[in-house]
Amino acid sequence: MRDTRTTTNRTRWTHHGPVAAPAYSRPVFPLSLILAAAALTASAMTAMAARRDRRHARPFVLGSVALGLLGLAIAVHAYGQATMFYFMIDEQCPGRGAGEFVAFRERFLPVSGALECTGRTIQLVPAWVNPTLMPLLAAAVLAGLAAGFARRRGLRVGV
Repeated sequence: MRDTRTTTNRTRWTHHGPVAAPAYSRPVFPLSLILAAAALTASAMTAMAARRDRRHARPFVLGSVALGLLGLAIAVHAYGQATMFYFMIDEQCPGRGAGEFVAFRERFLPVSGALECTGRTIQLVPAWVNPTLMPLLAAAVLAGLAAGFARRRGLRVGV
């Protein structure tokens, strides 16, 4: 008989001992969706501001690109977190022919949800998430820095 009680700190207990609840049960996923929507909205608003003020358009455009890339990166990260959504994580190993459940380990960045079984380790996050996420984050940081430098240069030169 399996003991599947739940404690107040979101740790599930199975016949193997405590198992941390997957990322979907934490407030990170809904928060990331809100942040992605906010970043994409701010990107669109910044792009519209650049159209109104053509004289200072370069910092606005670069800022818009940075916010848009950040919004996409957050959405990709949220998708990666959502793929770890399984109600009974300890029953996934036998269902996938990988033996008995041993542990579930997850990482926030790079996104990882490793299901350790006696036969093998199964990665629950799709293979394309991290190779897409890292360049998006790097490009967002670079575009943000470029926007900051363009704004500083424009203020100094008086353009």
